[in-house]
Amino acid sequence: MDKSLIMSEATALFNKGGFSLAEGEKLIQQSSIPVEAFRAGFGSLSALIAAIFQELCRESDCISEGLDDSGTSLKRLLKMTLESYKVQTKYMFIFLHLHEIIEQIEQVRDRYCELISLRKTQLIHLFKVLESEKLLRGEINTGQYDNLANQMIILSDFWLSHNYMVFGKDSYRPEYYSELVFSILVPYLTERGLVEYRDAIN
Repeated sequence: MDKSLIMSEATALFNKGGFSLAEGEKLIQQSSIPVEAFRAGFGSLSALIAAIFQELCRESDCISEGLDDSGTSLKRLLKMTLESYKVQTKYMFIFLHLHEIIEQIEQVRDRYCELISLRKTQLIHLFKVLESEKLLRGEINTGQYDNLANQMIILSDFWLSHNYMVFGKDSYRPEYYSELVFSILVPYLTERGLVEYRDAIN
């Protein structure tokens, strides 16, 4: 069985049945994934989860590529946020069990820390690009862009947990949460930025 097919089926299993290292192999054994193919392709459940996480990162990177280039619009930012949240929904078990996964799988923890640092740098640069294009009015206090980037990252990584608790496990709403996170920018927008913001959400 192809490794990508194993990853795809395992992701669906973990999304449906939850995740823990203790129970994960039992899920694999109860699925149509040949145990021999799983062991030959990955060797361990930790390696499988790490591979799935790398695929998530690859898909996310494709969406955010060029986000902080000049010419970026608020509409493009909202669209990318929504697309990113849809990818997260595809791999929801990772975000619903993120603490457990990064605590137990070192490779995921290291990659996640790299990803956080990169996203923060990209967002701060994006804010400065939007400021240069007269869409943001600049930092209210020195270092506020740093805080703003952290807020967006935290909300973006844990919206699925909130969604699960508030709307239930059968009703994921990336559209609602992408607009919610996007609205964090409102106090920083210029008049021109507000016009573009309203156009983007409509």
